[in-house]
Amino acid sequence: MEKSSGDVYERALGRDFGRVFNGVRSSWAWAVVRRNEYNALYSNIEYLEVMNRLAGNFFGVMQRLLWDDLLLCVTRLTDPPKSAGRENLSVAQLLNFCKDPKLSNKVKGRVKKAQKEAMFARDWRNRRISHTDLDRIVGIDPEPLAEATLDMVTAALDSVLDVLNVISRRLMDTEIMNVVSNEPSAVSFLVHTRQLVNSVLFVDNLIDPEGNAKPTNAELAKEFLRKLDQSPDHLRKVFDLRVEARRLKRSRS
Repeated sequence: MEKSSGDVYERALGRDFGRVFNGVRSSWAWAVVRRNEYNALYSNIEYLEVMNRLAGNFFGVMQRLLWDDLLLCVTRLTDPPKSAGRENLSVAQLLNFCKDPKLSNKVKGRVKKAQKEAMFARDWRNRRISHTDLDRIVGIDPEPLAEATLDMVTAALDSVLDVLNVISRRLMDTEIMNVVSNEPSAVSFLVHTRQLVNSVLFVDNLIDPEGNAKPTNAELAKEFLRKLDQSPDHLRKVFDLRVEARRLKRSRS
């Protein structure tokens, strides 16, 4: 049976160290996956146009939720080893297992750098995501939230990986690559969505090239169905398709 990454780390580092190390590595990897999905969805102008035409409000809500989740990933990875009386799974927790002074000093420096890189995300968590800072909402001269960009998220995640690799190179003579193999599923979703949008518009143009007739024009719909050798029972489906096509055309203008 093939060994899991957790088994490999436990064998190399010991049970407790290996489990914590693998937990941080897995959390980092999932954060990178989330970052890649967010980037695929919201960093391509062409895809943004498709989303806005289909359901702009919905995808706007999703953008905020995904962004907040991504910032929470960054803060969790860089949390102190303990808070509110409970242990946290974070890069700082790894320091408890680094007994060699030279390794401990290197890890400590990388942990501090990662925490510094994540300060912007912590400000968002403390004053908007987990709590709503009253002064920011109603204050006369409120302090704005820290600047936050996808590049800053990437820098913070890269700093977390640096902590892991200091340990991995020293104790396991290997390096964790800054690559997550999963292709963002958002890309496939948006490609198919764009194809569906184009197909709906294409069919509507075939039915009514001039675009002057009402979407519920029965004669045009029946003629279209006759050409396809389809039953007139499908009139409602043709109407629904044309109504949606008109909505998409309006959203594009």
